[in-house]
Amino acid sequence: MSALYKFTFLFFILFTLNKQSVIGQINDLKNNTTAGVQFLNISLDSAIKKAKAEKKMVFVSLYATWCGWCTYMKTKTYTNKKLGEYINARFVSVRINGEKGGGRAIVKKYGVTAYPAQFVITTDGALITGSVGYLKPDELLKNLSAVIK
Repeated sequence: MSALYKFTFLFFILFTLNKQSVIGQINDLKNNTTAGVQFLNISLDSAIKKAKAEKKMVFVSLYATWCGWCTYMKTKTYTNKKLGEYINARFVSVRINGEKGGGRAIVKKYGVTAYPAQFVITTDGALITGSVGYLKPDELLKNLSAVIK
């Protein structure tokens, strides 16, 4: 076999596998079957109003774009099915960039000193519990279930 033939064959295989993966992700989004925490793309004020209407609390995840551990939590912790089921049933969840727009005020208000930061607040905005740094799914679940029965 020539090197060009091998390269073409390998490229075809990789392209096909990647295409199937992308199609599967698109179908998951369309069918809303993705496991994990369902973060809403709304402001903290809107999340508080929604939580009040649903009789839930608010789960806030603060991140920074430069923060590697924030990305790791997004892809490894927040995608966990068991954690998602727990949080989605009890909280209105938002993931907010702490260094942009309204995120700066949230960082100041709640005294966030590092990223990633995650905390729970009431519909009055009172802090119930919080932590900074990377947490595995089981660690975050343990922390939340100790406070929220």
